[in-house]
Amino acid sequence: MFTKLKSLLYNNEVRAILFQVLAVVVIAYFAYQAFDNMMLNIEQRGIRSGFGFLNDEAGFAVNDNFFLEYSPASTNLQAFYVGIVNTLIVAITGIFFATVLGLIVGISRLSSNYLIRKMATVYIEIFRNIPILLQILFWYSIALSAFPSPKNSINFFDSIFLNSRGLYLPKPIMEGEFYFVLASLVAGIVGYIFIKKHSNKKHDETGVVTNTIPHFLGLVVLLPIVVYLVSGAQLEYPALKGFNFRGGTDLSIEFFALAFALSIYAATYIAEAIRSGIESVDKGQKEAAAAMGLTQTQALRQVVLPQA
Repeated sequence: MFTKLKSLLYNNEVRAILFQVLAVVVIAYFAYQAFDNMMLNIEQRGIRSGFGFLNDEAGFAVNDNFFLEYSPASTNLQAFYVGIVNTLIVAITGIFFATVLGLIVGISRLSSNYLIRKMATVYIEIFRNIPILLQILFWYSIALSAFPSPKNSINFFDSIFLNSRGLYLPKPIMEGEFYFVLASLVAGIVGYIFIKKHSNKKHDETGVVTNTIPHFLGLVVLLPIVVYLVSGAQLEYPALKGFNFRGGTDLSIEFFALAFALSIYAATYIAEAIRSGIESVDKGQKEAAAAMGLTQTQALRQVVLPQA
């Protein structure tokens, strides 16, 4: 028996398994002791554990609460939801503008014009190497000093107001009539997608390019406007009352500073990715596009960028 046990201990595989089991037992013991000590300290100090705090009153305000009703009297869980929605909206806004700006700067980096090429290079080298937090604070301070007070707001059609506290917009009154407007917008987007797919298929089969911009303007822009005018949907307009605007909806100046700084910063990386993608396209592709009679803009849009 002893000889058999000794032979097992000298077996490398058995000994490796044994050491691993002992290590797991020791780690589990120390983890249990740490957890038990933590729970004891929490109980002695009267600290609440668990998720019950989510139902407590938040007690703080949030400047931007898109699509959600929120006030300092709301719960911490509602504040958590508002934070998630705000994060998604800032992210989507930043992604859109950073992509557009990055595309323009990335193409400018390869421009034959010396001044445009160097300006794009300077932009990338400066904003890519400044910490994003510093940029957010910089643009926030610039926005506060550049825009006027609420009483001297920049006015657009007596409906939209821009000042040092943010941008104030008309807010749709979500009643039966406005749902028709939303339905027309969704229908217009779906219709435009089908038209775009059909035009792409036609282009692949025949080489004929169809301009879909009029379809986009008619279905996605004009159709909801017509339905809005016909249905009689109502908007709640912001109005200056006292020292601030009431009614409508608003985007705080903090939102603009954050979205602008993120767009400026992320666009530098997108620009470099686009530049490297364009440079990776074989030179023969560009020469073939020129041989077919395409202009530089057409070759870039239809030949180079899709591959890049």
